This record gives sequence, C-alpha cells and structure tokens, in this order.
Amino acid sequence: MSERNLVSWTCLISGYARREKAEEAVGLFFEMIKEGIMPNSVTMVCVISACAKLGDLGLAERACDYNGKAGLKCHAYVLRKGLENWDSIGNVMIDMYMKCGSQEWTCRLFDQMSNKTVVSWNSLIAGFLRNGDVEAAGRTFNEMPESDPVSWNTMIGGLVQQSMFEDAIHLFRVMQNEGIKADRVTMVSVASACGYLGANGLAKWIYNYIEKYEIHLDMQLSTVLVDMFARCGDPESAMTVFNKMKERDASAWTAAIGAMAMEGNGKRAVELFYEMLREGVGPDQVVFVAVLTACSHGGLVREGMEIFKTVKEIHGISAQIVHYGCIIDMLGRAGLLREAFDVIKNMPMKSNDAVWGAFLAACKTHKNDEMATYAVDMISESSPDKAGIHVLLSNIYALGGKWTDVAKVRMSMKERGIKKNPGSSSIEVNGNIHEFTSGDEFHPEHTHLPNARRNEELEKQVMSPI
Repeated sequence: MSERNLVSWTCLISGYARREKAEEAVGLFFEMIKEGIMPNSVTMVCVISACAKLGDLGLAERACDYNGKAGLKCHAYVLRKGLENWDSIGNVMIDMYMKCGSQEWTCRLFDQMSNKTVVSWNSLIAGFLRNGDVEAAGRTFNEMPESDPVSWNTMIGGLVQQSMFEDAIHLFRVMQNEGIKADRVTMVSVASACGYLGANGLAKWIYNYIEKYEIHLDMQLSTVLVDMFARCGDPESAMTVFNKMKERDASAWTAAIGAMAMEGNGKRAVELFYEMLREGVGPDQVVFVAVLTACSHGGLVREGMEIFKTVKEIHGISAQIVHYGCIIDMLGRAGLLREAFDVIKNMPMKSNDAVWGAFLAACKTHKNDEMATYAVDMISESSPDKAGIHVLLSNIYALGGKWTDVAKVRMSMKERGIKKNPGSSSIEVNGNIHEFTSGDEFHPEHTHLPNARRNEELEKQVMSPI
C-alpha cells in the first residue's frame, strides 16, 4: 500500500488476531507504533485480545524484538494514553491477564477501574473460573451490585467445568428463585450437570422445562440432552430427542451411539454408525470410541474389528491408545485373551495403565491368573501404589482357590502401605442428589437409603418450577 493509515493497520491486526495468529498481530501493533501511527480504542482491543490468546505474558515477548512482555507493554501504553477507563479496553485487559494466569494484576486492574460495568464483573468471574479459583469466582459473583443472565450462565457453566455438578444445579434453582429467565446457554450447562449426576427425574424435568418455556433446541442443546438421558439410563428418551433433530453433526451421532452402548444395544449402535456415514457425516476419533465401546459391550467382535480396520484405511484417522483400549476390552470380554495380549504387544504406542487394566479385568472374568499376574506387573512398573490392581489380583487368586497367593498379595499391600479407598455412590431422592461412602452411617439420609429406590418406582418424581 502506498499509504497505510490507522484503519488499514487496525484491519490487518484484527484479521491476524481473528485467525489465531496472535504473535503476528502483536508484532504488527509495535511495527505500527514505530511508524508513528497512534492506535485508537478499537486497535487496542484487538491487540490486547491477541495478547490474551497467547496465554502467557512471556510468550508475547517473542512476538517482537522489544524487551519486556507484550501484554505488559500494551497495558503500559494504555495507561500512558489514559485509555484505561474505556470500558472495552478495561474489560479486554481483564481477560488478557486472566488468560495469562496473572490474577494479581487482574485484581489490581479491576480495583482501579472507575467504571465497572456488568461486563467487567463477568470477565473477572469467567477468569477466576477458567483458572480454577471457584471460591474467588463465587465471592465476586455475590459482591456484584447487579447481575445479568450472562453472570448466572458464567457461574453455572464454570461450576460444571470444575465438575461441581450439584453446586451447578443448586445455583440454577437459586437463579429461578431470583426470577432470572434461563436461556439455551443455561440449559446446556444444567443438562450437562444432570447427566453426570445420573438423576433421571431431574432430567425429565429439565426437558419439560425447555419445552414449556420454548427454549430454542439447537444442535448443541439437543446433543447435550441426548447425552443427558443416556447417562441417566433412559435411552428411549435419548433417541426421542435425537430423532427430532433436524441437523446432526458427529457429536450428535456420538451421543446417540453412546446411548445405545450404555443400554448394551451394540447392534443398534453399529447401525447408527453406518447411518451416519450414509448421511455424509465424517466420523472423528470420539465417534470411533463410542461405536467400539458399543461393540465391546454387545459382544460384537467381528463388527468391532471391521470398524477398527476402517479408522486409518478409509477415514484417514490415526488410531489412538483409547481406540486400542476399546479393542482390547472387546476381545477380553469375549474371552479372546491371547488375541487381546497380541494387540497390546503390537500397538504402535506404549501401553498404559488403562490398557493393562482392561486386560486385567478380562483375566479376572475368565479366571486366567497367569496373564493377570503379568498385567499387574506391567501396571506396577508405572503405578506401583495403585491399590485397585492388587485387590483385583487378590480376587482372581481367590476365585481359583489359591489362598496362599491371596495372602502374599495382601501382605505385600500391607508392607507397602497400600490401602484401597472406600467406594462411593450417589442417588437421587426427592430431587436432591445424595452421595454415600461405603460403610457411611453418618449421612443424614442413610436410614432412608433402602427405601429410596422403591420410592422411585412407587411414585412419580415431580419437579415443581423453582
């Protein structure tokens, strides 16, 4: 260009930033400054966003030949020019520092902002959650002078990301009590939380809520609902949602195939896989995990091996260790231990605990203590203190009546201080999720546990609007 002005520079910087070329965008910014072109607020938003995408203030330094860090230099420029009180710049700087893991700088910047908008508060909360600081996020959320649906969605979604599913459901109920209308984003998070909790009564209520308030069922929300019902042990409802979908991508097909896998209907899962191919939807690595798992649980060895063969040959996808794990599990369940062992030895990558764990479980099922001992030795090389494998080996010996070997394993565990943690499970009672630990007599609902399942069968679970 014969003449490069602020607009052309800003367009170029913005284009690089949008195309994930953050380092180039930052470099262009300082090149522009060298040429004497002063940025405006739009330019600064673009370059600070680029610094945020780098994810590390130190990485930004390599974007140009300047001493210091690009993110900090951009902030310094903003301060010199008195731009820090411009809402868009202040908010994007909060995002930058949080993505770079610098909470101290973020909080300092936030405290200095004279005009904190709801967007500023939301950016701070999102940053805390992204960095795993749920306590700080909750404290900030409670301190907000006013919140909007984005605030609630950010907090609920963050709790789900941190696997705090019960807390996410609780906050959703508080949101309803506050009169804040849930939207599609809210329900994606809530349905995800419900699926992980396996609370089918709540799952049905969520679906009815979406229909009642006519929340738009796009592909993402529909896919989450399919997965939710599948995890809650309701494949019929999962397929009802799936069959109503007008558009279905690989994720949607994966959820449906997974629903059939969880039900043990491997044949239908395989049919869905080939239906997906006929509709022109290309499979990804996750789809193959779902359909191979279905073949494993359904005892469909021939079908599973045929599908596994197409991963690389037809679809050009490099099989990962998780796919080999599915094949080993499938062969092991079918009692083909020698074939499973050969797959492990011939894998193009090093086997891990999950692979040997699947093989060990198959050895237990088919009472092959010789191969089981070998599997335990392999796992012990990388995870010597893993209690579960030693307990499993002990059980295998017990099934074969080899009590001397059982005693040796138990003694070895005791000498090495290896203890098995007590198991736990959760149950939905009256719309609430309760977690019980094995032998726990202190949970307030422990006396009602024997009746909980029976009550679920005797009465319909009704979730009243909150």
